[in-house]
Amino acid sequence: MPLRLNLRPYEQIMINGAVITNLRRRSFLAIHNQARIIPGKFILKASRAETPVRRIYFAAQMAYVFSEDPEQFDQWVEEFDSRMAEVISIVANQEILAKLAEATAYFQKRIFYKSLRVIQEVMEYEEKLLALAGTPPPAAFGDGLNPPKEGSDDDAPSDSDTF
Repeated sequence: MPLRLNLRPYEQIMINGAVITNLRRRSFLAIHNQARIIPGKFILKASRAETPVRRIYFAAQMAYVFSEDPEQFDQWVEEFDSRMAEVISIVANQEILAKLAEATAYFQKRIFYKSLRVIQEVMEYEEKLLALAGTPPPAAFGDGLNPPKEGSDDDAPSDSDTF
């Protein structure tokens, strides 16, 4: 059974490393075979990977995107391992340590989408801690939309907010 995707107007999605922007109308896609898919609302830009857990997420995301390119993949696996070890060494919360272990297990089995989902849960915890400390980070993810520039009559999305 194919994976069905429902894209809102101007919503972006990444499929096998290619950024795809839907245009004016809602669109429906059916993906019939294996593909590396990340909805735009779950893509973390490098500029927003500014906390320890976000850096783990970004490394996992990039390993997923480059999983068919051995050189790039190895670089991002190394980054993931390094960032994960850094965070594990400072976390005392057993529930969060279990989540990090779960994310690592999924990552090592190359089940990247599930690894990313678990890391998102840890990101929420990290954001709460930072907010309590009075230093909340900006939102990690956008809404996944990339509408045309204001005043533009064409369907071309703005280049300012692509991934």
